[in-house]
Amino acid sequence: MTADASGIVLSHNTQAAVLLPRVAAGVTLGEIAPTWLTEAHLRLSGGAGEELSARADGARDPSAWAEGRIGAYWVKALAVPGADGAVTWWLVVESTPASTPASAPANTTASAPASAARELAHERAGAGLLQELSSDLLTSLDIDRCTAMTARRAARDLADAAVVVGTGDGRTFPVTRCTTDGPVVQERVALDPGQLPGLAEALQGLPAVSSRWIDTREVPSWAVPEGFTGGVADIGSVAVVPLPGHGVPTGCLILLRHRRQTEFTPPRSPSPSSSPHARAPPCPWPGATPVRRTAPTC
Repeated sequence: MTADASGIVLSHNTQAAVLLPRVAAGVTLGEIAPTWLTEAHLRLSGGAGEELSARADGARDPSAWAEGRIGAYWVKALAVPGADGAVTWWLVVESTPASTPASAPANTTASAPASAARELAHERAGAGLLQELSSDLLTSLDIDRCTAMTARRAARDLADAAVVVGTGDGRTFPVTRCTTDGPVVQERVALDPGQLPGLAEALQGLPAVSSRWIDTREVPSWAVPEGFTGGVADIGSVAVVPLPGHGVPTGCLILLRHRRQTEFTPPRSPSPSSSPHARAPPCPWPGATPVRRTAPTC
C-alpha cells in the first residue's frame, strides 16, 4: 500500500484489502488505518515536520519500522520512501504479541520459568551457531568461497538444499547451490526474478514473503540443485529470505525442504499450545506479508 505525504492512499493490492477492508485509492489513512500507522506515516513522510532519517553508514534508521494492532493481530510495518514524500508500507504479521491479551490463560505466569528456559536454550543455540559461522567465514575474504560456505551451512543446518542468489546486472545473476551432502555448484544464470514469488523483493532487501504463499510447483529448475532427490516434484516447502547488507541489498537465500520434512515457519513463533493467541481466529496472512506485490523504487 502506497500513500502520499499527506496520507492519501495512491495504490494498494488485494492483500492490503484483506488486512484493511476499507482501503481504496483516494481515501486517507486516517479513515482506513489504525492511529499508530497513520501517525507513523505522517512522521516518516514529512507530513508531521519530520523526515525519514538514515545512519551515517547508509542503513535505514530503525524509526522506519512502526508497530501496533490491526484487528486481532500485532503487526510490524516497514516504510519504504518514494518520490515527493510518498511511502510504501510493507506489513509483517507477528505471531507473538508485544503484550499478553486479557483472554490469555490464567496459568500463563506459572509457565514463565519453563518459557524462560526454552528462550535461554534458543538464545544459546543461536549464539553457538553464529560463532561457528563467524569462524567459517573469517577464514577467507574471497566472495565466492564465502558464498559457497553460506550455501553449505544453510543446506546443512536449515534445509535439504540451499541456493544463494547474488545481486546481478538485471539479466544475469551469480547463483550458488548445493544439497546437504552434494557438491557446491557456482555459475552465472540468466533468470527472471519474477519466476519465483518473493525473489524480486528479496533481491531488493525487502521483507521475506511467507513460505505459505509460494507454490512449490513454481520453483524454476535453476533453483533446484543436482542431487535434490525427486526434483521439483518432491519439494515440500520453500523459503526465500533476503541476505543482510550494509544499507544495500546483497542477494537472497532460497531454502528447499523435502515433502517429508516440516514446513518453514516464521522465526521464533511459538507453538499454538503455548501461544497466548491460541484462541484467536486463524491468521490469513501468516509470516511476512507484503502489502504491495510490486517492489517500490527507493
